[in-house]
Amino acid sequence: KHLSKWLILFCDEINLPAPDAYDTQQVISFIWQLIEHGGFWHWEKLKWVTLERIQFVGACNPPSDAGRIPMSNRFLRHTPILYIDYPSRNGLMQVYNTFNKAILSEYPTLRAYAETLTTAMVEFYRLSSQRFTPDIHPHYIYSPRELSRWVNSIQQGLGREKESVSPDFLIRLWAHEGLRLFQDRLVTEEEKLWTDKTLDEVAFSTWPSLDKSTLARPLLFSDWITKQYVPVSREDLRRHIHDQLAVFKEEELEVDLVLFDDVMDHILRLDRVFKQRQGHVLAIGISGGGKSLISRFVAWKNGLSLFTIKVNKHYSPNDFEEDLQTLLKRAGCDGEKICFIFDESNILESSFLERMNTLLSSGEVPGLFEGNAYTSLIHSVRQQAQCRGKCLQTDEEVYGWFTKQIRKNLHIVFTMNPASPDFHNRTATSPALFNRCVIDWFGDWPSAALFEVGLEFTKAIQFDDHKYDSPAQLPENVSRIHASRNLSRISLKQAVVTTLVSIHESVSTVNAQLEKQGKRNYVTPRHYLDFISHIVGMIGRKKESIGLQQSHLIVGLEKLAETEAEVKNLQAILETKQKELQEKSAEANAKLEVLVKDKQVAETQRKEVFDMKVDLEEKTAEIERDSNTATAELAVAKPALENAKKAVNGLTSKDLEEIRDYKRPPILVKDTLEAVCLMLGEDPSQLTWVQVRSKVSHRDFKKMILQFKTGDINEVRRTAVKKFLEKPHINYEKVKNASTACGPLFEWLQAHINYAEIKRQVIPLKQRIARLTEEAEVTKVKLEESTAALLILEANLETLTQEYSVLVSHSEKIKSEMKVVQTKVQRSTSLLENLSSERTRWSHLSKKFSTEMDSLIGDSILASAYLAYAGFYEKKQRNCLVSEWKNHLKNVNIHVTNGFSFAEYLSTQDEKQEWQSNGLPSDELAEENAIMLFNYNRYPLVIDPSGQATEFIMKQFRNQKIRRTSFRDPTFIKVLESALRFGTALLVEDVEGVDPILNPVLNREIRKSEGRILVRLGDKDVTFSPSFVIILSTREANPQFTPDLCSRVTFVNFTVTPNSLQSQCLDSILRVEQPETYNQRQEWLKLDGEYQKKLRSLEAELLDVLNKCSDQVLENDTVLTALEQLKKDATLVEQKSQEAHEVIQKMQAIREFYSPIALACSRIYFSMEQLGSIHFLYQFSLRFFLDTFSSVLHESEKLKQETDKQRRFDILLKEIFSTTFRRVSTGLLHEDQLPFALCMAQIYLSDSVDPELWETLLQGRSATETEIELTGVSVGTFTREQSHSLGKIAKNLSGISPLLSKSLSNHPSEWADYVRTRDTTESLPPSFQSLLKQNGHSYKSIQIVGLLFVKELRKEQFISVATRFVETTFGNEFFPEEVNFAASLKQDINPKYPVLLCSRPGYDASTRVDALAEAENIRNYSPIAIGSKEGFDAAEKAIDLASRVGGWVLLKNVHLVPQWLSNLEKKLHTIRPSLDSGFRLFLTSEIHPKLPSTFICNSNVFLFEPAAGIKASLLRTYNSISESRIENGPHQLYFLLAWFHALIVERLRSVPFGWTKTFAFTDDDKFRGLAAIDYWSSTSQEVPWEALRKLLGETVYGGQIDNSFDQRLLESFLERLFSPQTKDPSFSLVYGESLALPSAQTHSEYMEWIQRLPDTTPPKWLSLPEDSDLHQLSNRASDSIRKFRKMQPVQESSTVEESAESIPDWTSRVLTTCTGWLELLPEFIEVPGTSTGVSPLERLARSETEWGNKILSTIRNDLNLIVSTCEGKVKQTTDVRKLIQNIQKDEIPTSWKVNMVSLISLDDHVCFIAKCMKEIKLISHHLKEGTLPSLLQEGIQLSLLNNPGAFITTMRQMAARYSKCSLESLKISLAKDGEEHSPGFFKLKGLTLQGASWVNGTLQLSSKSSESLPPLVFSWTELETSTERLFKVPVYVDESRTTVLFSVSLKSTEEEHKLIQHAVAIVGECSL
Repeated sequence: KHLSKWLILFCDEINLPAPDAYDTQQVISFIWQLIEHGGFWHWEKLKWVTLERIQFVGACNPPSDAGRIPMSNRFLRHTPILYIDYPSRNGLMQVYNTFNKAILSEYPTLRAYAETLTTAMVEFYRLSSQRFTPDIHPHYIYSPRELSRWVNSIQQGLGREKESVSPDFLIRLWAHEGLRLFQDRLVTEEEKLWTDKTLDEVAFSTWPSLDKSTLARPLLFSDWITKQYVPVSREDLRRHIHDQLAVFKEEELEVDLVLFDDVMDHILRLDRVFKQRQGHVLAIGISGGGKSLISRFVAWKNGLSLFTIKVNKHYSPNDFEEDLQTLLKRAGCDGEKICFIFDESNILESSFLERMNTLLSSGEVPGLFEGNAYTSLIHSVRQQAQCRGKCLQTDEEVYGWFTKQIRKNLHIVFTMNPASPDFHNRTATSPALFNRCVIDWFGDWPSAALFEVGLEFTKAIQFDDHKYDSPAQLPENVSRIHASRNLSRISLKQAVVTTLVSIHESVSTVNAQLEKQGKRNYVTPRHYLDFISHIVGMIGRKKESIGLQQSHLIVGLEKLAETEAEVKNLQAILETKQKELQEKSAEANAKLEVLVKDKQVAETQRKEVFDMKVDLEEKTAEIERDSNTATAELAVAKPALENAKKAVNGLTSKDLEEIRDYKRPPILVKDTLEAVCLMLGEDPSQLTWVQVRSKVSHRDFKKMILQFKTGDINEVRRTAVKKFLEKPHINYEKVKNASTACGPLFEWLQAHINYAEIKRQVIPLKQRIARLTEEAEVTKVKLEESTAALLILEANLETLTQEYSVLVSHSEKIKSEMKVVQTKVQRSTSLLENLSSERTRWSHLSKKFSTEMDSLIGDSILASAYLAYAGFYEKKQRNCLVSEWKNHLKNVNIHVTNGFSFAEYLSTQDEKQEWQSNGLPSDELAEENAIMLFNYNRYPLVIDPSGQATEFIMKQFRNQKIRRTSFRDPTFIKVLESALRFGTALLVEDVEGVDPILNPVLNREIRKSEGRILVRLGDKDVTFSPSFVIILSTREANPQFTPDLCSRVTFVNFTVTPNSLQSQCLDSILRVEQPETYNQRQEWLKLDGEYQKKLRSLEAELLDVLNKCSDQVLENDTVLTALEQLKKDATLVEQKSQEAHEVIQKMQAIREFYSPIALACSRIYFSMEQLGSIHFLYQFSLRFFLDTFSSVLHESEKLKQETDKQRRFDILLKEIFSTTFRRVSTGLLHEDQLPFALCMAQIYLSDSVDPELWETLLQGRSATETEIELTGVSVGTFTREQSHSLGKIAKNLSGISPLLSKSLSNHPSEWADYVRTRDTTESLPPSFQSLLKQNGHSYKSIQIVGLLFVKELRKEQFISVATRFVETTFGNEFFPEEVNFAASLKQDINPKYPVLLCSRPGYDASTRVDALAEAENIRNYSPIAIGSKEGFDAAEKAIDLASRVGGWVLLKNVHLVPQWLSNLEKKLHTIRPSLDSGFRLFLTSEIHPKLPSTFICNSNVFLFEPAAGIKASLLRTYNSISESRIENGPHQLYFLLAWFHALIVERLRSVPFGWTKTFAFTDDDKFRGLAAIDYWSSTSQEVPWEALRKLLGETVYGGQIDNSFDQRLLESFLERLFSPQTKDPSFSLVYGESLALPSAQTHSEYMEWIQRLPDTTPPKWLSLPEDSDLHQLSNRASDSIRKFRKMQPVQESSTVEESAESIPDWTSRVLTTCTGWLELLPEFIEVPGTSTGVSPLERLARSETEWGNKILSTIRNDLNLIVSTCEGKVKQTTDVRKLIQNIQKDEIPTSWKVNMVSLISLDDHVCFIAKCMKEIKLISHHLKEGTLPSLLQEGIQLSLLNNPGAFITTMRQMAARYSKCSLESLKISLAKDGEEHSPGFFKLKGLTLQGASWVNGTLQLSSKSSESLPPLVFSWTELETSTERLFKVPVYVDESRTTVLFSVSLKSTEEEHKLIQHAVAIVGECSL
């Protein structure tokens, strides 16, 4: 049809595809094939497809740009390349000047501005593109497209009346649009300010006469207010948007949006883009920052429909294409204006972004519509075009119109988070995303925005400003937040909101520090809004609760007070009645007596008169005596008071000025002045030093003192001041010595208090005088009355007779009334007495509530911050955060309760007891986490590595019908829908990646419809029940979540703490050892809780009854009865509660008895965690340890046979250690078992051994330590290094220093034998042991001292001595001889957890499982090899079947699929509860670093290593060879290969001596060698020795060797063993010994011969020096000590800052170490200036000096920072903490490492650096003096140079120049004696010869592994043929043999093979 047409295939971004594993771009390779071969092979049709008339055109960025891949030259040779750069400045001027002229030609007033406008645009574009590059931020990408957008936006903005547009408007529009394009993408304020400044500079330089007001900020343009695109004011715009938001809230989305300045800016930016054709936006900001919300609002305002995709776990690229088809049809076919919001969380696959990339670039997605879909689309579009009057003929025209409509109607908003790990890759993988979109950098909310939001959302809180005292000086963070307001004082609300902002920002700082530790947490505006929401709700609830409780208390107290007053009133009435009754009775009796006997009555009356007179006289005398006493006592105190006033009057202004000058006064001065202020009436609760100093500074202060009246002292002041005066350390002399001015004030205080005290004591006297005076007056009156009565007695006899009857009747009436009142009074008094304790408590509570109200805001802020932010962090980090938050509150004078406890503030005792009954650990962290689980706004995400939180949640929410599920569950969506609908709880496990379908639920995106509450779940609405709860959970200890998820959830970190684990273990021990005690305690705890709860309930009922009583309590008999009954019940309950408390206290003693075991358990587990720092494979879960602990408690045979409590304690403690070690050691390499055992011994002996001994043992050798002189050290007995070690021991252990000196003096021969012997039975000389024992050292302490001495003096014996020490501590059976796999499987392994069998490469552990399955007769046994898809399917099916019906499944080589293992682990976790009891899952793997840590942690690991020794290797080989193969094959060659294999593998144990590195010689190599022998033997009659050597040396074994000298060694062994000489009967397998080849013919004969070999292989058999095993043991000892040191817990401060007054031991040690290193290292090495004609040697010297200064500066800066931190001068940062940990664990920091030399010890490393600096300083000196050649003659130590290879090359260059020959023609050799030292000659010192000795300039074999060489002179000379017998010796930088510098040929009389196999080499010395 189109035979004349060509197809142009345009490939944009052609160099963007990433290469595959083979570094091939598959698409490029395919295109290259199409071009070169003209077609391709169609694999489905099996035909060759030829291409005709197809041309490929590609476009791409230069390969140097980020993310671009250089294309293959094989492809580029077919393609002509055209490089198109950006136009030059002149080109840009020409292009855009043309555009501007065309635009401005329509505006008469602006035509003259076209060229200047272009100049300004191009200049500003040039400056911005130079200033902001992708190196700063990846989205700083500028191209001429920005200028095109600028021109278009100016054209669009000028759409006004053409005659009225002013030049100022044009320039302002130019500036606005330029800022939108260039400033809106910038990240920092500094960059934005630079842009503002540069724009102004460009404008004023272009238009010099421009008025500055034209460019006044802010530059805001909008058409919303006037319908024209004109400048608008911010306030007008704010009002308009606010009104529009109200409509948006009603019509579209109910949400609150605070219109701070940045929000309005973003709204205008998005509005501007939406009005442009193809206006797309890339909104970059943190999650929860409002990107989507603002986009929705602006889209709604512009009439755009909203489109988003609903992704879920199963959302596929096909689904995405369907959504895109729908979107493009709506925009291109239906003409609907659409805003497509596409969040980065929607990018489930890279193909999503690729399609969006093409959509942005061209307005279409190629290949989206194909076949029927394309036909249908064209039909629909053609119809729509015809309806709009368009006549489109061809399909291409229709599709073109379709894409044009898409560009016109579709606006895409990409929302991205800059914190996302993938963000920086977007620019490389999706260039259109950044160059086709207008970038709007939302970033994080600035402080001002956070403040505005806080002000808006805290409106509901009522702030009491009149009680708030603003700080006199605003803190720095407050001033920064309010920088634009210039405030000197702030209100309480401003202080609160400012604190909220500071707290939010402080968490971001902590997260930045965490990220450096490999942990990630993101804080977003959602956290801030959540924080505010918590505060508003909490303050409201707490205020209401406190107010309600306080009102109840007040009413109750008032009722009690009223009752008490009423009782007093009744008592007064009763007393009156009693007196009246008595008077009436007396009067009646008197009258009766008068009637009977006149005389008797008269006589009685006279006697009464006489008695009254006597009484009156006595009272008068007492009054006179008491008055005299009071006057005398006051007279004594008066002079002291006057003297004190005189002393105060004598104070001068200078004296008072002294006091005012104090900023931090002495405590005596401060206390004295505070007491004076208290005396003068100051409020003690508000008293601070600032107020005291202000009081003293008052001009009338002295006058107030002098005019003070003692009568003004109330009881409160007197008590407070007296309390101060009675302090034991305070007296007049001390105060006067502290301050001259305070002495008189102190005297004045004493005088006034003494005077007041006397007055107070005199008061009773005065009261008594008054009472006596009153009684005297009464007596006088009565006397007069009685006298008068006597006179008229007879006259009244008749009257009295008549009145007698009246008096008797009146008395009876009074008695009746008194009885009623008496009953009421007794009842009320009893009730009041019973309620006295409640009344006192309620009074205290009422005061406490007042205090709580004062600190309500501060406490609520702390608690809310804890809920919103702290959940992610561990306890120490939480404490640091709270400490910092308290400082923020203190800085703005917001009160916080002293000792504020988050757990106490937000929970009750009842809730805690309920949680603990459901399995929550009883520690504080667990309680805090439980509070977070029940007080959240965002649903919780629990970090639960131990699984304890999951168990607690399942129990706690069981009443809510909680269900456990995971995203792997096929029914997850149904389960979620059911929970949402019915309001049940849901626990979703393993949420390392969250299904996006959950996002609306997490965000609570609910809406109401027809009375239902709905939430969107995928593509449908689901009813949302308010009682619905979802809890997410992960078992990862260090999970990595996306920023988006972090913003949606509340983290709750349940990582176990030492205290928590100790408490759990103690409960478990008691449950087994003391079950009755444990059960009683639990029951009593429960009862105590119930009693306390009942008491609180009764108390509430008491208050409730009192509150409901409307009349007087005494008048309501029902109320009285109820109160009496409630108090009776409360008294009974209180008694029972006290009994319960006493019982619990008694049981606490039993708990303390077993506490040491629980503490040991906690330490053991956390030491197991430290094992992970040694090897990635050592991951042990809490479940593993608790299972081990449980087995000891319940299954120990030793415990079953013992009943004594103390012996059971001892057995239990030791069994825990031994069982734990047995189980853990199965997963440890043999070399790591001893360090762990030592760690266990350290824990076991922690209470019986001085920690200083362990610390000294763990210390490395330090050259910074000053030695102490030890007497008795004889010269020659010890080496210099040993003497140094002895001095160090004596210094660190001062207690044994004199004993050591004594022993050295008295027994020198014993010490001489001790340091030379290889006997390991004695760790110390016997005499020294006896001396230590005599001086009180325990046996274990002596053993550790022995370990220390062995480590320092006989390190090669440390392993055996340490092993014996562990065995004497725990028993000889502690170290298992060999892992009994079958026994361990039965006894120690929980069948519900997989068994992971790890081994060295080439060792097949699956045979153990096979043999065991056969032995156990397992019928359903499925061994499966993993690696292919079929293997995965088979494994899934086998596991599913075996988990249901039982059976064993073996998965082999799982290290090949580490990612699949993570999914397998989650699956096993899901099905674990329902696993069949007969199910077992085994997995085999090589030791591979990519094995998932979670899988390892939740598996039972067995680590298998091949046994050491040639004998063991030969046995393994012959066990793997069948008898028939031996009998029918070349069995002698088999043996030679087996011997060869055993030999080279055993030498690997002596790396770097046996080999330079650890090569992976495996059993697979051996089997391939056997196969090669079979093949070549079958093809040849004669043994093909050469072919076998070639094959084995270059292919089978030599293929992995990358060192030519190792290859030479391999070939040497092959030449000796695989040669005809092996046929010689005299041939020996070992040099110097008669070990002939076995004459065996059968398999059994070979096995018998092998069994006769020694178990331990002598070094000589490996062709190594005889003492090489000592070197190996010494290295292993150093390695064990280093690992033991790594396992020590890192000691660090628990607070943000530690006071310098209480420096902990670890700080002191670190400080001493760092100070010593600083003294050791020089500060700077001078670098001489550059001279003309610099030689290669000078360049090298300068390079070394510069390197020295660089590494020196790094180390010294770090050390100074650590020293400052330890001294408390600076805060401890994450970097400093990491450095301190490096020092404590003896690890070399990464930044301190040097290139060549490898050292293990950090102290050795620093000392080596110091030695390097000394050498470099010498080089610098010679460089400065110009005497570098003389340095070559003095000698250089190569190991001390940074680049020794460069030195060798330099000398070669110098020799070549001198000799005028090529470099290739030179060789290095040892200079001959007397040879002229010309250029190219150089002397090297500090060399060691290994494997041989240097005798008279000749190499000779030696039994010693090394010896020091004298300085040797080397030279580069021209190649010559030598007739001497020479041996080529490699020269290495250091003993690690990692870097070969050169090789030199030396004379030797030895056989070359022997020298090679002895590993002869020269190495640089690094000894210190």
